[in-house]
Order: sequence, then structure tokens, then C-alpha cells
Amino acid sequence: MQESRLFEKLREALESIEQSYYKLVIIVGLGESDKQAIIKVASQTFNFLTYNINLELSSQLLELSIKQRALKLCYLMLDIVNISTKGIILDKIDLLFERSLQNDSLAILKSISKDRVIVVFWDGSVIDNRLIYANPNHPEYKSYEIDDFIVMEKSNDEIYDV
Repeated sequence: MQESRLFEKLREALESIEQSYYKLVIIVGLGESDKQAIIKVASQTFNFLTYNINLELSSQLLELSIKQRALKLCYLMLDIVNISTKGIILDKIDLLFERSLQNDSLAILKSISKDRVIVVFWDGSVIDNRLIYANPNHPEYKSYEIDDFIVMEKSNDEIYDV
């Protein structure tokens, strides 16, 4: 996919959520090269910062007991995104779905997107207006109704707004 087409769709999405309660854009189905293209252009154009959530959270969570991890996850995510007032790109978010953390991953992402734009690369799919993480037989499976946020899905080298 051409980088300019991908970036233009993101720009449109970002403009459409400026006044929204949740400033959350979830991008589904991108390969690593498309992710890197978005990260490069968004950081240059919008001054967005990019975070690998697995890397950022894992070291912090290791210092906590299992019970404390579940209680402090949202606060840890807020600490990460509070570094920027512009916008944040979150990649590699798999740790948010760890069952022992006993959380609602999408609720956390929505919560942290109230004060700033959050763009999330989601390793999953969109089926029947539902955002899916993992397959139904997987222990980390989640299915969320798409509501109050924007989802962009790459399918057959096209980006669709869901």
C-alpha cells in the first residue's frame, strides 16, 4: 500500500476525532512495514511519540505482585501516555491482554484517550462491527463492539473506516 494513502486515511481519522470524548484510533491488520511508515510520518508531521507497550510495561510490572499488577495497570498506562500532550502511537499491546492482569484492555485504551490522541496498532481483526483480539479458543480472546472510537482496517491493500 502506498504510504501516502495510508497516511491520508489516518489524517482524516485524526481530524474527525478532535472534538470526540475518546480520541482513539485503532488500526487493524497492518504489517510491520506499514506500521513503520505510519510511525515515521506521524512522528514527523504530528510530533507523536511511539511506545512498545510490551516493553514499557513488562519491566514495571515485574516489580509488582500479581495483585498489584491488576490494580496499577491503568495508572502505569497513564504514566506512559502523560509524557505527551500531542499524541501517542501504541504498538505491541499484547501484554494488555494478559489474563492475570484481569483488566478490560479496550476500557484502558479509551480511558487514556480522553486527553490526547491515541493511535493503536491492533493485532486482531474486525468481524461484524466487532473488534476481535485472538481467536475464540485462545485464553486471551476478546471481542468488543465498535463504539465511541475509530477503527481503520487494512484489507486487500485498502484501508477502510469501520
